Amino acid sequence: ITTKESFTNQQINTVICDENKITPEFLYYLMKYNKPKLLKYSGSVYTNIAKSKFENFEIIIPENINEQKRIASILSAFDDKIELNNKINKTLEEMAQAIFKEWFVDFKFPGYEKLKFVNSELGKIPEGWEVKNIMEIIKRLPVGKKYSNKTALPKGKVPILDQGESGIIGYHNEQPTVVASVNNPVIVFSNHTCYYRLITYNFSCIQNIIPYIGINGYPTLFVYYLTKNKIKMNDYKGHWPEFVAQKFTIPPQELAIKFAEIIQPFVAIISKS
Repeated sequence: ITTKESFTNQQINTVICDENKITPEFLYYLMKYNKPKLLKYSGSVYTNIAKSKFENFEIIIPENINEQKRIASILSAFDDKIELNNKINKTLEEMAQAIFKEWFVDFKFPGYEKLKFVNSELGKIPEGWEVKNIMEIIKRLPVGKKYSNKTALPKGKVPILDQGESGIIGYHNEQPTVVASVNNPVIVFSNHTCYYRLITYNFSCIQNIIPYIGINGYPTLFVYYLTKNKIKMNDYKGHWPEFVAQKFTIPPQELAIKFAEIIQPFVAIISKS
C-alpha cells in the first residue's frame, strides 16, 4: 500500500478498490496471503501474475467494511512485530559478524596483547594459530533421501531446503534426513548458488544442498562465520570443489569455543522468530 502518487512501468500494475465493497488495507493482505495461490493459478514459473488470470481469481470477503478494517488492523500489528523481530535479528547477526571480524580477522581477541605474530603462508598470524585446509575442521553430513519440486508438498512436518534465496522449496511428512537444533546447528551450503545458512531445525534437502558441521574441537557456530560467503557464485556450476580447497587461519580450539559460547544466545533468539 502506498499513500503517495506515483507512476508505474509495464511490470507494475495498479489496483484501485471500490471502497464501498473492500478497503485497500484488507485487499493488500488478501493479495499478500493469497500470493502462492495466485502464482499457481497464473501458471507462470516466474514471480508475476497474468492480468487475465488475476481478473478471474475468485475471493471471499466479509461484506462488513468494519470487519475488514478490524482484520487488516490485526494483520498490520503482526507485520509490525515481524518487522521488529527482523530488525533485532539483523542487529544480532551484525554483532556476531563484528565480534568474529575483531577476533579472527583483525586478531584483537582477548589476550592478543600478550602474543607475538609469526609468518605463515597466509601472512602474519598470532603465535599458536595454524593455517589449515577447511576439511580439517568440518565434516560433510549425509543427506539421505533427496527430494524435488515434484515430491515437495505445500505444507507438511519437515521443510525441504533448496538452493534459492528463500531457502525452502516445500515440505514432506516422512522422517527428516538431517537433524539440527539451536544447541547443535548445521550449516548448509548451496552448491550452485553459494548461499550459506545456519539451520537450527530438522530438515531434508533437494539435490546439491550440502550440510556440514564443525569437528575436531571447532564448534559449528565458529565454522559458520569462518566459511560464510567465502565462496561466491561465479557461474551456475558446482562450487564444492572450490570450497573444500580453501585454507584458513585457525585459532586454538579454546578461542573458537569461547566465541561460540558468546554467539549461541544470539542464535537462540533468532531461531525463535
